[in-house]
Amino acid sequence: MVNKTSWPDVILAACFVLLAVAMLLGTFYFGGAYVFSNIKERWAEYSVKKRITVISRIVVTLTVITVLAILSAQKLH
Repeated sequence: MVNKTSWPDVILAACFVLLAVAMLLGTFYFGGAYVFSNIKERWAEYSVKKRITVISRIVVTLTVITVLAILSAQKLH
């Protein structure tokens, strides 16, 4: 527990939280950028069937991630 009367501790704790959140968001950003850059580079080579497969897999993956995020945010009874 951070002592609220110690300003250096409060500032250090706030910086740690900001750093942890930035690292979490950066992980998702760079992971997504890596996947989509690979798809963009190969998109011209894909047939129509392969393009539909790629788009459907992306939609399914994002739907599963969204559902899991919603379920994890709900309160347990």
